[in-house]
Amino acid sequence: MIAEKGYRSITSANNNTNVKNISIMKLEYKMTIKEARLLLGIKQVEFAKLVGVTRTQLSHWENGKFRPQPCNQEKIKDLVNVADPSIQIDFDKWI
Repeated sequence: MIAEKGYRSITSANNNTNVKNISIMKLEYKMTIKEARLLLGIKQVEFAKLVGVTRTQLSHWENGKFRPQPCNQEKIKDLVNVADPSIQIDFDKWI
C-alpha cells in the first residue's frame, strides 16, 4: 500500500500471519490562544495591545469565558502568523 501525502502506514500482523495495512490520518495540532501567546513569549498586556483589546478581555478568551469576535480572531491569526506561520489557533478549544 502506498501512503498518501499527509498519511502514514502502519503494518501489523494478526494471529493468522495475514498482513494488515492501516492508514492513519496525520493530525494537525491547533493551539489555544494562550499556548500561542506563551510560545511567542509575549505577556498578556503586550499581546492584548497588539490585538487592540484590554488585558482583561484577552484573559477571558484564554480562560474560555468568552470567545473572540471574528474580527479579533483575524487579528490574532495575523499577529501569530507574522511570528510563526506554522502555528494554527483553535478558537473553539479552551484550556
